[in-house]
Amino acid sequence: MKINFLLVWAMAIALTSSVLGQPSPTPKPMATPPPKPMATPVNLKEPAAKCDLGIEMAPALRGITLGMTEKEVADVLGAEIKFEPDSDGYTRSTLVIAKRIPGFEGVNFIEIKTYFGKISEINFGYELEFKSLNEFLDNFSPKLGLPREAWHGNYLESQMVCKDFEMKASTYALPKLVMSDLAAVKAITAAKIKANEDKKKAFKP
Repeated sequence: MKINFLLVWAMAIALTSSVLGQPSPTPKPMATPPPKPMATPVNLKEPAAKCDLGIEMAPALRGITLGMTEKEVADVLGAEIKFEPDSDGYTRSTLVIAKRIPGFEGVNFIEIKTYFGKISEINFGYELEFKSLNEFLDNFSPKLGLPREAWHGNYLESQMVCKDFEMKASTYALPKLVMSDLAAVKAITAAKIKANEDKKKAFKP
């Protein structure tokens, strides 16, 4: 019995040593899933396309476009419009509540600025609801003949700079479109700078 016990004890030790001495299997590394492609933002810091449209190709908003005279605007609206001089001394402007004017359904207001009697800026506010600025641009761009990919900005405001004019769009408070004549903007800015320089030269301390 003593011999059998020693034999069993020796076999148990040998078996345990064999098991403990055996290296643990190396776990297989888990496969890393490929990264998901990031969605390309619609509004970029730089436009994905250029707008080469000249002033003659600027869109008309309900028949009103850049370069029109104050009288032509009144004819389109079918009402006498009064333009008042702005504080800068260079432009004249008017604000029209347009929603009651026939043919301007869905338009809340129209703000127009003129420079030397011709429209230099148009601001339309609409009474429509859009889920986002991108939806607004997707809806309006083809109707106005504007290249959709030339818009750039953020989710609050986007702009498009064409050859001779600039467009801005936003949906804050109301969906709005603003169109500006770049030549007029440049001339007004230059006139303001010159006037300020003249004032500084003539100033007596």
